[in-house]
Amino acid sequence: MSAGFHLDLFAYDRAEAIQQEARELARSADFAPPVISASVDLLFTYVRRHDVGRAEQLRDEVRSTIATAGGWHGWLWRLRFSEAVAEMAAARHSWDEVTAASTACIEQSRTHGRAKYEALGLATRALAFHAQGKTYEALNDLEHAARCAATTGDPALELRVLATRLSIEPTEAAAHRAARLVAGIEREIPDANLAAAFSNADMVQLVRRLAPSVSL
Repeated sequence: MSAGFHLDLFAYDRAEAIQQEARELARSADFAPPVISASVDLLFTYVRRHDVGRAEQLRDEVRSTIATAGGWHGWLWRLRFSEAVAEMAAARHSWDEVTAASTACIEQSRTHGRAKYEALGLATRALAFHAQGKTYEALNDLEHAARCAATTGDPALELRVLATRLSIEPTEAAAHRAARLVAGIEREIPDANLAAAFSNADMVQLVRRLAPSVSL
């Protein structure tokens, strides 16, 4: 669970270390659920760090483990895995695969009431739509994603959605809202290393370029 906090702040090295530790501890206890959860987390860490090769090396192992694992968490692993696959495909510009995987994530998230992953799936699918010349559909997805993100009370999630919007079609309102989210997150970061990782992230730099005059 603590790894997610570091992933949200773009502190990828620390997130990976925690995720690897969680997997090792879970394996030593022969307890499959946290092994699978931490493995899915690693997929997100690798792809968002632009280390798609490592993500793809792990992907088939995770897919196989999820397919054979039952229990109460299977549906959540499947929808999270769908989003991770969509983000990997986006990194390769495999837009048809992005659309298929992100749509699967969106549909599963709506079935189970998971607003966070609905928002992520919509934002990822928007990238595919835009790349395929369907910018109207992309912006429509991003409007829905922003509403989903707002319901979660998660500023990092809302920032990710808004940064995606800014990368496609910037607006003053989106830039100002994103800048205020950045400032609010920075006020709560507990140490200098995390603050530096957050400040240097591509999404945060994009926001700073587009809203340099916002009073924070």
